[in-house]
Amino acid sequence: ALPLTTITAWELLFDRLRVLDNAAPSQGTLLVVGAAGGVGLAAVELGKAAGARVIAAASTQEKVDLAIRHGADAGVVYPAGPFDKDGAKALAGLFKEACGPDGADVIYDAVGGDYAEAALRSIAWEGRFLVIGFPAGIPKIPLNLTLLKGCQIVGVFWGAFTARDPKANQ
Repeated sequence: ALPLTTITAWELLFDRLRVLDNAAPSQGTLLVVGAAGGVGLAAVELGKAAGARVIAAASTQEKVDLAIRHGADAGVVYPAGPFDKDGAKALAGLFKEACGPDGADVIYDAVGGDYAEAALRSIAWEGRFLVIGFPAGIPKIPLNLTLLKGCQIVGVFWGAFTARDPKANQ
């Protein structure tokens, strides 16, 4: 499991997208949704090592504390979904508050479902939203948000990448 989780995070953040290489001078803010899972913890550690301000989002305080022990600067405990309109707005508010007024330069979403749109609403201008997985369900994201934020949404499936470009993964 270690190679899969770490390589998935590495490939996304550094190789394929060079996400953190191109962030703000301080490497910007990285919001990791699902920060206590294997891929999430790898993203927390790699993001911090690259100099990003890392915000860990997870479903319990214990999971947030774990991510903080792995290098996250701050954390958000998100409630259990699904959410009605008011709940989704409140969740977006939690993410926005944690990321600060400029938003997250990179959002690493390993949860999906209703959490994806709420997280996307906290993205910085020209930020990047990375789709890693969706155990909470397939997200339904209003694409007008990409226009309003000038952001990119990118999906990453390391297994498919290695199959299509084996030389890059030797």
